[in-house]
Amino acid sequence: MFPAKYLLLLAIYVCWSSVCTGFVPTYHTSRLDSVRFLANSEANKDNEREDIPSLPTRRIRKNKYASKSKTPSLDPLESLLLESQQKNEALKTPSKLTTPTPHITKKPTLFPDSSLIDPSSPSTFGFTYLGYILSAHSLSGSLLLLSSTSFSSSRILKPGYLGLKPPNRGYPRERLLIEGKKHESKKGGKGGEVFIVNFQGIETREEAEMFKGYEVWVREERDTEISDDIESNEVLIKHLISLPLFSLSDPYYVLGHVESVVLKEDMNVGGLGNDLLDVKLVGGKNCYIPFVKEICKVVEVDKGVWIDEPEGLLDLAVEKEEKVKIKGLLKGYAED
Repeated sequence: MFPAKYLLLLAIYVCWSSVCTGFVPTYHTSRLDSVRFLANSEANKDNEREDIPSLPTRRIRKNKYASKSKTPSLDPLESLLLESQQKNEALKTPSKLTTPTPHITKKPTLFPDSSLIDPSSPSTFGFTYLGYILSAHSLSGSLLLLSSTSFSSSRILKPGYLGLKPPNRGYPRERLLIEGKKHESKKGGKGGEVFIVNFQGIETREEAEMFKGYEVWVREERDTEISDDIESNEVLIKHLISLPLFSLSDPYYVLGHVESVVLKEDMNVGGLGNDLLDVKLVGGKNCYIPFVKEICKVVEVDKGVWIDEPEGLLDLAVEKEEKVKIKGLLKGYAED
């Protein structure tokens, strides 16, 4: 048995600890948490059960003297949050001074038809045809190169890597072009010119004779310097296809898309006219736009073509008629 004084001290300690903890012993908190969890879960599962009383919510303290205070109603943090919210809303509202962004509609990307792909052609692998080797030119290993079009001259006159493809191979082998210049006394065929070129590794006439009949190609990675000026003729046909067409009078409205390019060399009368852009208008009709600087003012290969069309040019649009393919005769016509 403990002495009476120890029992008295123990009773005083228990009473004092209960007063300090708000008359709730510390070992009962877990039981209260379990009762609160069970009450919430049962109330959500079955609203008809009300046997478990809900615990009182925490009371929010309010300043009853706030109406009589001379300080502003919002504290500094709340005022800063309100100011930032107002600025964000002002940024979202469109301004009348800013120009609207142009809405450029493009056709969906179509994969090429597998039946039209030639696996033996270097153009399938990203090469562009420039011309072919005519013959050897001198004892130092120079070659005569006949270009296919006038566009090839800008690539032949610049030193760099060109692909040489023999007639019995399907893929060109790249060789460094050291120098290229025009042959003044010799003229090429239709739309082409003759150049004198020197390649690395070809130093004698006997070596140059071995490259007779080779085709000359350029890789698309080198063909990146494309000018937007029409006078320089530095725009590839493949970069014009599917470009949207705009008018300078309304630069944000799409008139149509470029379907193909008709070269002046392919027309019936040679030496007359200019290259034409075959444009399919929004309404479904096709129109031919002369590809000259007086009409096609701006050409950007990644954005579109802007034209200053004369009056009545777009009215000449025609609707292409598709040929009707007769797959079979009707019964009455077959008997006749």
